[in-house]
Amino acid sequence: MSLLETRDVVVDFPTSEGRSIRAVDHVSISLEPGETLGIVGESGCGKSTLARAILQLVRPTSGSVLLKDLELTGLKGRELRSLRKQMQMVFQDPRGCLDPRMSVGALLTEPLRVHKLGASGGRKHRAQEMLERIGLDSRFMSRRPADMSGGQQQRVAIGRALITNPELVICDEPVSALDVSIQAQVINLLGELQRDLGVALIFIAHDLAVVRHISDRVAVMYLGRIVEEGPTDELFQNPRHPYTQGLIASIPQADSDARIRLQNAQRLAAGDLPSLLDPPSGCAYRTRCAYVQESCSTNVPLLREVPKTAQRVACDLWEEIQANEQLDTRRH
Repeated sequence: MSLLETRDVVVDFPTSEGRSIRAVDHVSISLEPGETLGIVGESGCGKSTLARAILQLVRPTSGSVLLKDLELTGLKGRELRSLRKQMQMVFQDPRGCLDPRMSVGALLTEPLRVHKLGASGGRKHRAQEMLERIGLDSRFMSRRPADMSGGQQQRVAIGRALITNPELVICDEPVSALDVSIQAQVINLLGELQRDLGVALIFIAHDLAVVRHISDRVAVMYLGRIVEEGPTDELFQNPRHPYTQGLIASIPQADSDARIRLQNAQRLAAGDLPSLLDPPSGCAYRTRCAYVQESCSTNVPLLREVPKTAQRVACDLWEEIQANEQLDTRRH
């Protein structure tokens, strides 16, 4: 049994003109206990909205979200609150989610108090233990967020999310607001905590190098849909979808072929993300795809399994594209 499963989740937002924006478009993913699923894509592709729909912070327009086979989309009030301790979130900017008036000790014990976990005396001890786990000493118990660096604040946000012993934590761009020198420390901390606590992670980012480091599997989103998904090493070594190929080709490399890689990335992902108010017909990626054909304007590609692999790809032309690329490689 999967820990988490979404089935055809759709999230629409109404506009003032009486129209709607489809931010998440029939997304189906699964997550096993203790696994890390990375979700990548450009800004505006629906990653954060999907995360909030999973946690019911945004209600899906249609589809199902199941936590250990329990349907979440119909839950309200007390029933939903009772499950919050099992699924938590780490947001991008800790300054926006840590109450500046509260001390670190109060921030860490608040989830325990809200969910009535442990006696009042034991909650402080639990908070001190969590401080040690996140690499901060007991002196931080009396500090407030304004007295800490961004990296220290994010450590507290991570500790706050983990203190109820959740089974699932969603990390929404958790290091993008931090200095590069601090990002690796926070990523390594998340990896250590996951191994120690056995928690499953959904890690949302646009930095593919970070996602590759921490994830077991990766799902690539484009304009609200999953266009490719599979084990991390397999997906990075042999991406099938042109959009995934463009993203991977754009990863900075310290080699003599950097210029060629950049040219490939620009060729595979030219132009800007289309408007969600007026998305392309057929394949949403066709307006930027170097391999587009006439059929792409009418056929909506489904996410299908790639034979003899654990990958899935939503592109009707991926086999033809791969065959042409292999031919070009042999010619050169």
